[in-house]
Amino acid sequence: MNFRLIALASCVALGSIALDGKAQAQSVDVPFSGTVINTCTFGAVTSGTLTLVPGFQAVSSTAAGGSQGSATVTCSGPVATITVATPVLSGAAVPAFAPNAFQSAVKLGPLTRTAISGATPFTSAPWAVPNSAPLPLFAGVNVLAVDMLVGTNTAGTLPGGTYNYKVVLTASPN
Repeated sequence: MNFRLIALASCVALGSIALDGKAQAQSVDVPFSGTVINTCTFGAVTSGTLTLVPGFQAVSSTAAGGSQGSATVTCSGPVATITVATPVLSGAAVPAFAPNAFQSAVKLGPLTRTAISGATPFTSAPWAVPNSAPLPLFAGVNVLAVDMLVGTNTAGTLPGGTYNYKVVLTASPN
């Protein structure tokens, strides 16, 4: 009987040695994903200068002595647009000045977009061909030129004072 017990113990010992292998290495994939949206960020802004439109009760950046404003906008993707709003008063109103024509324009290279509200618009450049469709922007830095006019489309004298207006640009990444 001892031989059977010894044989059985030997089989168990040999079996455990033969089955006792090293641990198996395992691997697993860890997935990552993300969505990056296009963005547009405004950078440098340069103020424009308004001057009297000769013969009219109006001030404009396009009249002699005036200067256009500018803004840069950097977009991460090529599918973005910019729109321009009509000028709005940004300081104290000048007494006795009641403008009824508001016009603004944003330009990128040869492309121009306008915003016009109020009375019959002035028809000098850049408002000769009104176009209020969104202006396409490019991926990277876009340098925009901005013009504006506010006044009445009638002859007369413009009251002296400081005229402060602003034009709002809105960049929309798609």
